[in-house]
Amino acid sequence: MESTAIAIAAVLKKYRLPALWNYALATLEISTKEGGTMGLQWRNFPNQMKAAVITESLTHDQLKVVLLPIIPKEQDPIPHAGTYSFSEEQVLNYLEETGDDNPIHTGNLAIVPGLLLLSFLEKKILQKPLQSVSVRFYEALLVNENFDVEQRTTSEWRVTKGSKQILLTLKFS
Repeated sequence: MESTAIAIAAVLKKYRLPALWNYALATLEISTKEGGTMGLQWRNFPNQMKAAVITESLTHDQLKVVLLPIIPKEQDPIPHAGTYSFSEEQVLNYLEETGDDNPIHTGNLAIVPGLLLLSFLEKKILQKPLQSVSVRFYEALLVNENFDVEQRTTSEWRVTKGSKQILLTLKFS
């Protein structure tokens, strides 16, 4: 059975456009709600930020992804605060498996793909397929950077790094 994260990656593969290479996942929602405009839409925010919004069918559900531009920054030294990390080899294997060729996922300051982290949470932490999920990404996770996974409630998890800097929140049912 294919994981939800891999199915999402397959749907998003057609949006691997150079115009989106400096964009990263901000939010991802899967719902039973149907309708609305499908495809890629651009949204302007008051702070001059331009977001890409992708809406597509995902099996019997609707997938909505918001991508925001990333601003590269130098990596600050992060003290060991987590129990997990992704190696460069793990990220490269994921990129090869999904066909993801976004350059933000390679190089000295490579960012771990959000869907790789989501797939990890689905398989290793939740140990069941995601069906109805809402994910909010706050920060990027770099390759080899440690992170913690915390259960907040029976249906809500939080991923943090460093001194409890929130990377993402995950709510599911």
